[in-house]
Amino acid sequence: MEESLCSSLAAAPEVSVMETPTRAEHVAQEDKAKLLKAAFLQFCRNDLVGAQMLTDELFPADDDGEEGAELDSVVVQINLDLVDDYPASDPRWAESVPDEGVGFPLTSLIILHQLEDKMKAHGCFMDFLLQVGLLERLGQVSVRSSPMATRLLLCEHAEKLQAAMVLKNHHAKHAELVNRAIAAALHRNNAAVPPSLTAADVFFREVSQVSSVFDCLLEEEDRSLKENPMDSVQWAEVVLAVNTMVQDMLQAAGQYRETKACMYRAPENAAAEPEYVPWTASGGVGGVRSVISRQHEIILRSVYPHADSALRGALCEQLVALLDIYLGGYVAQLTSLQQQRPPVAQQERYNSLELEYGQRRSELLQPLLELGQYQWVAALAEKYCDFDILVQMCEQTDNQSRLQHYMAKFADQNFADFLFRWYMEKGKRGKLLSQPAAQHQQLASFLQAHQHLSWLHHIHVHDFHSAHRTLYSQANAEARYFVKKKTLLALSKLTALASELPEEQLNKHVDGKTCFSNNTKLFIYF
Repeated sequence: MEESLCSSLAAAPEVSVMETPTRAEHVAQEDKAKLLKAAFLQFCRNDLVGAQMLTDELFPADDDGEEGAELDSVVVQINLDLVDDYPASDPRWAESVPDEGVGFPLTSLIILHQLEDKMKAHGCFMDFLLQVGLLERLGQVSVRSSPMATRLLLCEHAEKLQAAMVLKNHHAKHAELVNRAIAAALHRNNAAVPPSLTAADVFFREVSQVSSVFDCLLEEEDRSLKENPMDSVQWAEVVLAVNTMVQDMLQAAGQYRETKACMYRAPENAAAEPEYVPWTASGGVGGVRSVISRQHEIILRSVYPHADSALRGALCEQLVALLDIYLGGYVAQLTSLQQQRPPVAQQERYNSLELEYGQRRSELLQPLLELGQYQWVAALAEKYCDFDILVQMCEQTDNQSRLQHYMAKFADQNFADFLFRWYMEKGKRGKLLSQPAAQHQQLASFLQAHQHLSWLHHIHVHDFHSAHRTLYSQANAEARYFVKKKTLLALSKLTALASELPEEQLNKHVDGKTCFSNNTKLFIYF
């Protein structure tokens, strides 16, 4: 690894502290990158003092905003150079070798070691930034046409290294499929393959572009589905293989992000950071969200209808894992917006994204619900709090005990109120009013805004006095239909008679009622 690291920084000159430019001298960004590489190399040689002095000269602590932005650009470029570095220790990059055929056993081992070395180099660079005090000074850069915290972009580079290592491990198992996808990705990027190298060598060298393989894998999958008959082994295997590779790569990236979060965490006094959109949640052509959405459609429309029960189970399990990644990306975005200071600064954006998230969540889960895949639907709907899907599922399966379970589980998120509103909107008033005793108090609170139904609930729970007051209030409010007013007053009398009011109050309520309508006094006697 040391040899590889030194080669990566070969462009960095041997510079002593006495030779560094003074603060008054202008240093071009390209030169600053070379000098910071030199400081990093000194750090790797255990010369922390020399590395610190050189770094302080290049980026003094009192830099203004423009120079601070330059620091971000230089740091990102150096880290990108590390993860995309040419493997100098591999002689095949300088000399031609015979074609090793499909699988490339020797090449696979070499490439995997190169990726592992790059991960070690990235770890050293992060340690360098921390030790010389640059990590806490990093701000933000532009990524995919949007601002992103520089620390999180450095994390993204490492995540892609993890994903590349996972793909390389799958390369041996699915050599033909991966080779075709890699060749297509290189062709799209106009990347040439020297005679001494394989397409895999060239592809895995530029780790930052590893996500370009996803779209190409789906293209190969689509081609295979069209070329192979449905009853062939290859027809189903290619879909399972693509699902596995995409899932494993994205999960490895997410696991790295989660386990190494402390390494990339913002300092406590840091300024507010922009909305965080992980590369695993990127949209647009070739973006991960687009890839998962497309795979969702391929599986459910093209493969699932022709699959047997065993294959359907495997496909649904894989699809749910992909949807988990998809929805988790939205949660990460929303969480980053919630952490804005002050929170109201991004409220409009938060509301818009939350609406988009809810719509996409429903669009992705609804087809699984319609296919009767209740186990998988429940797993995702519970995790991502899709109450509409949960209620639909319980209604379709007539599982009232599960509904009660959700009312308890999501009590702090007002699941019961959502359920009551759902019943109202669907015209299921019978189910609304037949809730078990445990929900009576919450239902009564909900029905305060729906007095035309609340009196029925009062009667159901034998609270006749409240039913009487509600009916009498409704009668007083009725100014259009005399018959309706009379009916409400009659019901009010009956509930008063059924109540346990003292005789004096009962006589007052029952003997006569005075109602007003359009300034005309109406006396209704019972």
